[in-house]
Amino acid sequence: MRTIGSASSLAAGAETAPPAIDLQSAYASAPVGLGCVDRDLRYVYINDRLAEYHGRPAAEHIGRTLREMMAPEAADQLEQVYRRVLATGEPVLDFEMSSTDPAAKHTCIGSYTPVRDDRGAVVGVNAVVQDITHRRMYLAALEEVNRSLVERDEFLHGVGDKLPQAMLYRATNPPGGGGFRFVYVSKGVEEVTGLTAERLLTDPTAFVEMIVVDDRPTILDAMAESVRTLANFDRVFRVRWPDGSVRWCHLRSAHRRLNDGSVLCEGIMLDTTELKKAQEDLTDSQAQNQAMLAALPDLVFLMSTDGTYLDVHPREHRHFLISPDDFLGRKVTEVMPPDLARQIMLCFEQVSTEGSARLEYDVAIGKESRHFEARMVPSGPSRILVVARDVTESKRAQDEAAKSRLELARISRLTMLGEITASLAHELNQPLTAILSNARAARFLLGNHPLDGELAEILQEIAEASLRAGDVIRRVRNWVARDQLVPQQLDLNDVVTDVERLLHSELIIRQVSLSLSMQPGLPPVSADRIQLQQVILNLSLNGIEAMHDRPVTERHLSIATSLVEGNVQVAVRDVGTGIGQENLDRLFAPFFSTKPSGLGIGLSICSSIVSAHGGRIWAENNAGPGATLFFTLPVIGAPA
Repeated sequence: MRTIGSASSLAAGAETAPPAIDLQSAYASAPVGLGCVDRDLRYVYINDRLAEYHGRPAAEHIGRTLREMMAPEAADQLEQVYRRVLATGEPVLDFEMSSTDPAAKHTCIGSYTPVRDDRGAVVGVNAVVQDITHRRMYLAALEEVNRSLVERDEFLHGVGDKLPQAMLYRATNPPGGGGFRFVYVSKGVEEVTGLTAERLLTDPTAFVEMIVVDDRPTILDAMAESVRTLANFDRVFRVRWPDGSVRWCHLRSAHRRLNDGSVLCEGIMLDTTELKKAQEDLTDSQAQNQAMLAALPDLVFLMSTDGTYLDVHPREHRHFLISPDDFLGRKVTEVMPPDLARQIMLCFEQVSTEGSARLEYDVAIGKESRHFEARMVPSGPSRILVVARDVTESKRAQDEAAKSRLELARISRLTMLGEITASLAHELNQPLTAILSNARAARFLLGNHPLDGELAEILQEIAEASLRAGDVIRRVRNWVARDQLVPQQLDLNDVVTDVERLLHSELIIRQVSLSLSMQPGLPPVSADRIQLQQVILNLSLNGIEAMHDRPVTERHLSIATSLVEGNVQVAVRDVGTGIGQENLDRLFAPFFSTKPSGLGIGLSICSSIVSAHGGRIWAENNAGPGATLFFTLPVIGAPA
């Protein structure tokens, strides 16, 4: 039987008889490419596997050169290999070559051995070629994986060595149990355990023994279960350091089974002592805050700037419009009446621009109307803290106090005017009686004589005037009638303008000049217009009288309005004699007057009116001549 690729078969050329069936079958079924060329580099035989590498059927190869059957670049490489074997008679082993065809790119490795005749001459070359494309790809991928693993370990070790109060570790658990063993710990081992790396790597029981005795059984059982099930481990427990101190640590790890059946555990151990203490402090602080909030009589709302309720306290308060839990997640426009919701959103805008806001409002809760005061301040980004206090009872008490003040003022006026009335009655009684008697006597004596019509009319008017004078005291009583304050929204500048008109004649008679300095755009006040006119008029008349002894050219009165610290202020300034320092504190006391003929009532009434409106009144001497009398009133919406 001849051997395929033998010298005798090559000598027979293309007409050589086919090889024996069994060898031909072996060639055909070989898992590698097989072929044989003669000295002219023509294929004598080639199996299908090698022909596939060339992309042509095996039958087309026989008798043709390899340059005819291969791409030029591949033919150039292989011709050199074949000619080398033919020239030297030495084999070329493990020659690697890659195709340049992008559509069928593969890598092959071949061994080329000489074929000799009976005389030992080289007459051809046998080729054994194997496609190693997939093996090369696998080796490249494996190399990439190994490189990535090395880089990952280097990265983790680098990170682990820099993490504060943290220890990265790797430990193995043998297939049959028997305890774990640390194979790697990061540099943070001493910060977390108080033990050296060498101690843990050589004696893993040191780690077990440092777990606090009360925690140890639970932690070891959980570790064993994680190793058995390959589940992640995540526990917080206490450890005792070699110095006896107890610290908290947080251990997290993942597990995977290796080829030898052992379990690799990789994880991190953190010292959470400070975190634990911070959590306990936070819990204590929250408990204290809750206790403080529970002791407050206020309603506390945490809201977003768009009006959404985020939290409510206390949850059991009985003066909520709806159930406290129903506030959460809802907007103020869904909960509150429309007008009130609009006011609240306006206050939120004020908080964003001015840092705080206040609001008083009434809400009907059940069948009762409750009055609330709310204070609003920022509470972190996009959040506002609203503290609302139910001041219904306080408001009622204030209203009662206001009524009491009005009643007291009325009684005071009655007392003062009662004395004045008695004095007037005493002083006017005899003159009035004499006038009336004399007028009647004159008419009686002249009764029998014809009277001039004008004289009779004069006598009649004298009699009637004396009767009218007797009504003076009765008219005074009308002034002390029981009237209520009628407040309305007023621009104080308008009231000053009213008083200017009332003063017109008095200023001309007294030869006093008047100037007004009114700040534009003053916020409104809530007051009784007539009473405010009375106050400003009275203060102005006092200033005019104080300048009686001044030269006419120097008599000047000024009235100024301004906004001072949230209140509207009126200042009436004269250039008169001023006020004695000893009299400044009692200037507004009842029946006190610096004028010889004064009754001490006017300024006292002014003080009562200003106080009834929630304001303040006082006097100051000027740096130059004269004095200035001031009073202030709160603007609408300002706290009382």
